[in-house]
Formats: sequence, C-alpha cells, structure tokens
Amino acid sequence: MSQLRQKRHFEVEFFEFVYSPLNLIPKRPVYCFLLDGILIDTAQSNMVRFFRKCFQEKQIDQVLITHFHEDHSGNIPVVQEWGKPVYAHPIGVELLKKPEKLPIVERWVWGESAAVSVNPITGSVESDKFKLEFIHTPGHSPDHLCFIEKNRGWPGVWINSSLNLSDSTLPVIGLTLTAALSPQTQR
Repeated sequence: MSQLRQKRHFEVEFFEFVYSPLNLIPKRPVYCFLLDGILIDTAQSNMVRFFRKCFQEKQIDQVLITHFHEDHSGNIPVVQEWGKPVYAHPIGVELLKKPEKLPIVERWVWGESAAVSVNPITGSVESDKFKLEFIHTPGHSPDHLCFIEKNRGWPGVWINSSLNLSDSTLPVIGLTLTAALSPQTQR
C-alpha cells in the first residue's frame, strides 16, 4: 500500500509518503518539505514512482538531507539525475558513500539505499526568500541536522521527525511551530 498526502502552510509544502508492503507491516510515514526551491529530504526509495510524480514539475534548486537514513535519503539518485545539488552534514556525506546493508524487513519497508556522493553543507543555505541555518543534532543518527529560519520569526526548528499532517501543530522533538501554523493563521 502506497500513498502520498500534501499540505501547505504559508510558503512551505509538506509531503507525506506512506508505504507498507501488502499491509502486513504498520504504515510508517516519511516527510519531505519544499520551501522556495529548497527540498528537505527525499523520502524512501520504495516511493520513487510517487516521488518522481510529485516533484518532477516542482521548482527544486537544492536539496538538504536531515540525515543519512534510507527513509530520508532514498531518492537522492532521482534529484541528482535532475541535476540538483544535494547537501548533507560531513558525517552524512561519508555515510551516504557507503550505505550499510539493511536487514530484510527494513529493505522491504524502505527500499535499498544507493551509494551516492553529495556535498557537505557549510554555513547557511539560501533561496530568494529564506535563509536556513543548520544545527548539528546527533542522537537519532550521528549526522542529524535541524534547520532554522530566523528571519521569518517562525518559532521553531525544522526537522523531519514526529510530524502529523492531520494536526494543526507540528511536534518536532520537543519544539513546535504552533504559532506560525495555528489554525487562525493557516492559508
């Protein structure tokens, strides 16, 4: 079972990719974010058909990877095929070059990880409208990054965990974007 859901808050598009082989394993959603040409994460490779369909017509200028895990980096080969630069923490750059062989259940749910070469992120990442600074937050993985946009006054940190698109708040490891994304201010 595969599905894709989309939601928009202000200038940020959220994409939820869900894949469960034969409905035997609980559905585990994975999220990507797109803001002004910056794509954050690429979802799992088992969703490549949905990923291509979703993003092939979108403006993507650069891609940021929150961490090397296959459910967040699985479609890096697709965006590289489209000629888009991909950035990750220097630790992630090395981990993505030589992906570990996953247990069969993880390969079944997320898909295989391809060996890819990406650029190390340094400083901030900018588009015409946004300036994202990164914060190294090892724990979930040694290369994990959070991204923060200070210029917009958004109260929170951008990361790719614990997101519920059906809620008006976006729980983000103890931090929230509730003020910016409250029902009163949604567009």
